[in-house]
Amino acid sequence: MAPSSSSKHSNLDRLRKWIRSLDRKKVIQNSIAGSAFVVFVIFFFFPVFRENQRLGTVNRELRTKIQTAHAKIASIPQMKQQKEIYGARIAEVRGQFFDPGEVDQLLEIISKVATGASAEITASRPAEVDFDLPAPFDQQYGIIGYDLTLAGRFHPLGLLINGLEEHAKNFMVYEFRIAKNESDPTVLESAIRLAAFVRKTDAAGGTGAPKL
Repeated sequence: MAPSSSSKHSNLDRLRKWIRSLDRKKVIQNSIAGSAFVVFVIFFFFPVFRENQRLGTVNRELRTKIQTAHAKIASIPQMKQQKEIYGARIAEVRGQFFDPGEVDQLLEIISKVATGASAEITASRPAEVDFDLPAPFDQQYGIIGYDLTLAGRFHPLGLLINGLEEHAKNFMVYEFRIAKNESDPTVLESAIRLAAFVRKTDAAGGTGAPKL
């Protein structure tokens, strides 16, 4: 059932009386206080809140960077140790290549290995090698080839080849042919093609192919 018009008028009258009964100064003070609170929230609280959030993000990023820096600093001794290990390994590998000044001594070195194996070198001559080192090693190292003719029994010949390939510096036997001696069946005649690996350096400290 809809409220009567008399009850509506009664409610309005009570509202008017309540408004008249209010202290206007208090209403104004409350309005000012409410407005000031809204202004405080909009122009102070929210900006401070956003700034605190931004500073919190910056602080977390800074702590992450500090932790990362501490981790890197803590790993420095290990990195130095690894560098020393790698440096020693590189020096060891480089030491296995002949120096350019040793080129003239290669035949002497080969002869000493053959003498130790009781094998006889009956002929030797420089030979062209039919392979190249891959880049970039071909810029730092060169290959010198020799053709050797040998005479001896099978065991000394095997000792010679093993002695060359196990030498402290890099020799490689990459071709090997063997045949019996017609005048003495107990003696074998063999031909091997040998490669020696040499560092490339010139007088100015640059790179240059070593020559025989």
